[in-house]
Amino acid sequence: MHEPASPIRSACLCSGPVPDGPRALIYVIAPNLDLLWYQYLDHPDGTFRWAFDQGKKVGNQWAVKHVFAGDGGVIYTVNNNNDLMWYRHVGQQDGTFTWGFNEGKKVGVGWQARHIFHGGDGI
Repeated sequence: MHEPASPIRSACLCSGPVPDGPRALIYVIAPNLDLLWYQYLDHPDGTFRWAFDQGKKVGNQWAVKHVFAGDGGVIYTVNNNNDLMWYRHVGQQDGTFTWGFNEGKKVGVGWQARHIFHGGDGI
């Protein structure tokens, strides 16, 4: 990879330690609203190395205003109703289309903001 086949609509980053070395997980919402999973290897030194040549489709219909990553495969979104939604990607380690629940869980309302981001370490 190294450039998505289609323009990126939105992206969020999830990273974490794995037994076989450093890596970063990058999620992309494509213009067709598919959620794509990428695994970038050796990110501490900027090496041009990806686990796969293309992103793996792990979701569809991700029509959201904001998206950002939490810890442990959690992805938060703000939908068009300004609800904060919680999702857990169980397939985060290998890019499988596996989720903790069939739908997101509403964890907040009234989330109107210009930018929203995760502070790390459970913050």
